[in-house]
Amino acid sequence: MAIEHGMWRIGSAPLKLQPVNIENENLLEELVTRDISILNDGWLLTGRQVRTSFDKL
Repeated sequence: MAIEHGMWRIGSAPLKLQPVNIENENLLEELVTRDISILNDGWLLTGRQVRTSFDKL
């Protein structure tokens, strides 16, 4: 069974946002790092991804 996810802009008239392609995960991480409020106004970013001893690269 297919599952569809959607993001909505909530305001005076809810608007379903259109999907966009982001070329790589690093760009998405950079956008979130610059402004965490794009995900949630109440969130606090305390760090970024780091390599650990479990890294398989």
